[in-house]
Amino acid sequence: MLAGYETEQAALTASTETLRAEVEELKSKVANVQSFLKLAEKYGEVTELTAEIARTFIEKIIVHEGVFENANRRSKRTQEVHIFLSYIGEFNPTE
Repeated sequence: MLAGYETEQAALTASTETLRAEVEELKSKVANVQSFLKLAEKYGEVTELTAEIARTFIEKIIVHEGVFENANRRSKRTQEVHIFLSYIGEFNPTE
């Protein structure tokens, strides 16, 4: 009975540490979102993308090489582009 209790206690301790790490990660994400929102409030309603606004809001842009549907270059070409915003990470407009 004691061994079962010790095993359960070890599992609960490990679970507690995992949950604490997740809480800290969420707190960090909330702080990042709040920082991003402060930037958004500073600039108000953006009607034009200026160089200053792009530098402020965009951390990086990754453009991958274009891929053709078929081997010939007359087929449809697709190209992946990843945009990372300051403080909040990758922007995914489909989510």
